[in-house]
Formats: sequence, C-alpha cells, structure tokens
Amino acid sequence: MVYYGISKSFVSQNSGSSFIICMLVIFTAGFSIAASAASIEGTLDWNRRVELTTTVSGKVKQILVSPGALVISKQVLLKLDSTIFKARLMLAKAAHSKAAHVYKEAKKEKQRQKELFDRTVISTHDLELSKIAHTKALANVKQAQANMLLAEYKKSESVLRAPFDAVVLSLQVELGSVVSTRLNVKPMLVLAERGKMKVTANISLKMLGKLTVGQTVKVVVNSKEYAGVISERGLEPEPAVIGQTGDKQRYRVSVVFKLSNDQLLAVGQTAFIHY
Repeated sequence: MVYYGISKSFVSQNSGSSFIICMLVIFTAGFSIAASAASIEGTLDWNRRVELTTTVSGKVKQILVSPGALVISKQVLLKLDSTIFKARLMLAKAAHSKAAHVYKEAKKEKQRQKELFDRTVISTHDLELSKIAHTKALANVKQAQANMLLAEYKKSESVLRAPFDAVVLSLQVELGSVVSTRLNVKPMLVLAERGKMKVTANISLKMLGKLTVGQTVKVVVNSKEYAGVISERGLEPEPAVIGQTGDKQRYRVSVVFKLSNDQLLAVGQTAFIHY
C-alpha cells in the first residue's frame, strides 16, 4: 500500500512517532494546497443591464438597431418624430427674443426715469413704476430662457442613445407605434454592457470574512480563466434565508471581470471564483 507516495517498506522501517509526525506534515501540506485554491461556485450575469425608454411622448419614426446588435456609447438607437419638438423650440426661441427686446427697453426706461427723478421732474411713484416694469421684463426673460431650455431638452430626449458600449438584448416597440409617458411606461429597448460581466454567488459568513471589495480573484467560465475583482460584498443575509442562523445564512458576493468587446457569454451558466 502507498500512503501519499510513501512505500510500505518505508512505513515498516519508520514506525511509531516518526511515522505519525511524517503523516501530519504531509496532511498539513495537502490542506494548505487545498486552502490556497479555494473556489466559489456562482452564476454568470450581466455587469449592467438597462431598460431604456424616452422621457417624452411621441411616434416612433426610426429604429436603427435590432436584437443582437453591438453598439457603442452614445450611439443613436431610436428616434421619435421630431416635428412637434422642433416647433416648440422655435416658439420658445421666438418668445425669448421678444422678452429680451422688451427687457432692453425696460432697462433704458428705468434709467431715463431715474435721471428725471434726480432732476425732480417726476415723482417717486413714477420712478417705482419704471422699476416694477423693469423687474417684470427681467422675470419674463428668465421664464423665456427656462422654456427654451426645456424645449431643447425635450427635443434631445426624443432621440434614444446607448449609455455605454452594449449589446441589444431586445426591442419592444415597432416603427410607427406611439409611446406615452403619461400611461404605463414600458421599456423600448433592453441593453446589456459588453466588455464586462460579473459572477454572483451566495456564500457563508465564514467565507465572506476571507474576501474584501477590490480583492483580485480569478474567474473560470467554460474552462477559460479571466482576471476579476470583487465588486460587492453583502453585509446582510439574502432575503431568502433571513431568519436562519449560523452556517445556514448566505451573503451575496459579486466579481466583475473583463473580456473583449466582441466576446459575449450567455448569462445563467455556472462560473467559478478562485481566490
């Protein structure tokens, strides 16, 4: 019989305490190797997954992507009919131009009235009226500026852009369909970040104590290894096991790892975290 590479003759020649000490050394070494290669089984998931919709109502005029498409940050994905948004912006700009002209005249009038008052030509009441007219004109300019800014914002929001490099998971609107922000808002597009993914796992409190946020680890998916970093270390037990105590409690841990932008892995599959 062989004991971890030790022959039977060696055992017979080294009996008693010497053999026991030798076995303890071998066992300790084996335990150390196993401990250094600790592994956590988890589930592969998107690092970021977003459901996008416009913040303004309108008719879908252009759909520029389809499910499975790879898009880059700020790329245009979808457009609503911009006619009404352009018209509102034109009205806002016209109102601002008018208000600015009225304010310019009110400012001049206020200065003229002050000069007349200083020469005791007009009363205090007349001077105050010019000040009030000036204040109103200034308020109208600021209101017109706000309306113009709001119109510009709504026009920009009629265009849906990618918030980051992503893959299009699903398209949930059709060309010509009308979307309304006043009704039950539903996502128009669903995206997932590409270039990064994460592994999530529920672990024991004892294992949690061995991990820290920012700690570098290895992630293995389908026998391929990736460099990862612990991004989340839950300090509260997962809802499904709240109330349980001791080793039965489980805490969430997440590891983010990078992969090439054109590499896509299916979520839901098993992945391993080695630390």
